[in-house]
Amino acid sequence: MNRYLSAFIAFSAVLCLSAGCGKKASIASSTLSSETPTAPVSAAEEIITQSAPLAPTTEAPQQQDTTAVVSGSAGSVETTNSQSTETDTEEEQQLDPLANSAFSYDESGAVVLKKDISELDEAELLSAGQALFQSACRTEWSYTVGCPYELDNDDFIENDFGWQYHRIITPGISSYSDVLRDYHKVFSDTHEGQLADLYIEKDGAVYALSAARGQDLYYTASKVTSVKERNMNEIVFSVESFYSGSDMSPDTPTSKTNDFSAVIGSDNKLYAGQFVLPY
Repeated sequence: MNRYLSAFIAFSAVLCLSAGCGKKASIASSTLSSETPTAPVSAAEEIITQSAPLAPTTEAPQQQDTTAVVSGSAGSVETTNSQSTETDTEEEQQLDPLANSAFSYDESGAVVLKKDISELDEAELLSAGQALFQSACRTEWSYTVGCPYELDNDDFIENDFGWQYHRIITPGISSYSDVLRDYHKVFSDTHEGQLADLYIEKDGAVYALSAARGQDLYYTASKVTSVKERNMNEIVFSVESFYSGSDMSPDTPTSKTNDFSAVIGSDNKLYAGQFVLPY
């Protein structure tokens, strides 16, 4: 009898330990998830992120009222959009490019309009702006934080500060203009950002700094909230970016508002113009 009792006690101990380990694994998994946010990648965004590191999501929290002001040749129209805690059809269309039939992504991440820009209503403009802003974030992150090309880590040059720039060995990329050509598949020709500081052309090759950095720990989301100006060449949006806190007040949520513009190309595509990476 003592032998069976001992076996039962040992078996119970094993079960207890197993349950404890499972609990610890669950806690560790939860902690990792909360400390390392990554962006959900939709089918449409897979094209954009094939060579880019995942960046924080640009989908916005459902938490506040926004006022959209649309300025055009017909004058200004002010409307109020009250958001509820539940996602409605209009907002789903804004945050999911595939849900809106007015536009789509091309293979590089530019927004392709399926009808003339003058025919887009306010909701369609906001949705297209959100789609382009998401693509601009991912593209800017790829080119300025990392590098979308293959690098030779053993072949590098240094600038006056001793920073190492590694040679790009991706076929077809042998000059700074080649980098700009790819970058401008999403951004307008007037927007160059920080590329001139991060890519150096020398002796028939181009070298990239590839200065990886971490994201803003407090950044949570961005949302295109209104159309500030609109003409036949460019649309200026207002974008609100949300943060769970700051270095001075880590537990106090805050937000920042910036202008973001979409330049209308002759190919009926929208390219990012004025832009600030929110994280």
